[in-house]
Amino acid sequence: MRNASSVPARAGRLARIALISCVGVAAVAGCSDSAVDNAAPGTASPGTVQAPQTPSPTSSPVTGGRTESPGETLLSTTPPPYSAAGALVPGFPVDLIPVPDGAEILVSSAVPVGNNGVQEVSLNLRSPATAAALMGVYRASLLAAGFLEVALTGIQAGLAEESTFTRSSGDEILVVGILDQNSARTVTIGGRVRVPPPAPLG
Repeated sequence: MRNASSVPARAGRLARIALISCVGVAAVAGCSDSAVDNAAPGTASPGTVQAPQTPSPTSSPVTGGRTESPGETLLSTTPPPYSAAGALVPGFPVDLIPVPDGAEILVSSAVPVGNNGVQEVSLNLRSPATAAALMGVYRASLLAAGFLEVALTGIQAGLAEESTFTRSSGDEILVVGILDQNSARTVTIGGRVRVPPPAPLG
């Protein structure tokens, strides 16, 4: 049952921002190829980021205006700090945001915010399970952890499933979006959570 009466109205807006930002991370990691197969020419399908146009040799902000050599790469192949491609980054709250059986992790991140256990997290994965089954996994996990599900006025065009979950009067927020493409589903989860400190040793 969805509970929305006690959730701040800003939750929905923050959720959409979180979804857009973590889709961008997935695209850099190379996981957007399957999501653009059916996109119309010149448009980006929801949940994907179009590849940037090749910069002009005389106006590139990356190279400072110099001409690039033919083999030069503009994007770094090294994952940014606090993120991992193809695996869960250390410290990712997997107890709260599980990886369904049979799913392939595309990219994950868990960025500390301050020193009070708050993290900006994102997870992108691909799974052969149905969109409804995948949403059920995250709905069950988050509701059991005390999150409330926000009733959305509508799902973003192109997504098979989308929902927003909040806790701590809106201080913690996660958005789950699922793209149904061909024979697989791409799941994008992103937002802000507070993780408990590790248990003391002994």
